[in-house]
Amino acid sequence: KPKPLGLGDGMVMGKPLKEIMNLTTKTDTLAFSPDSQVLAIASRMKKDAMRLVHMPTLTVFSNWPTSRSPLHYVHSLAFSPGGGFLAVGNARGRVLLYRLCCTTTHELKCQEAAT
Repeated sequence: KPKPLGLGDGMVMGKPLKEIMNLTTKTDTLAFSPDSQVLAIASRMKKDAMRLVHMPTLTVFSNWPTSRSPLHYVHSLAFSPGGGFLAVGNARGRVLLYRLCCTTTHELKCQEAAT
């Protein structure tokens, strides 16, 4: 009999707490923010295929990235140690740096960091 693993208020017995269906291709890049509040997921198989998930509510932020976010094909993701920045590495050899400001559980304010 599998032993349950404690996760917050719920218990896990071999089935997922949530399935995130917002990407249509396989997810191959993941990164948790340092406080585990946000999970960044991406697929390098499709242009601009990246989403951010608010972990306490298991909901995907709907307002970012937008169709105007120049992500290209995302190959790597990393949060800064304090969680205020997200670095996105892409197939063009660029690293895009975004400042993250969470205003509510369903809205995220992001701005490109100055270069």
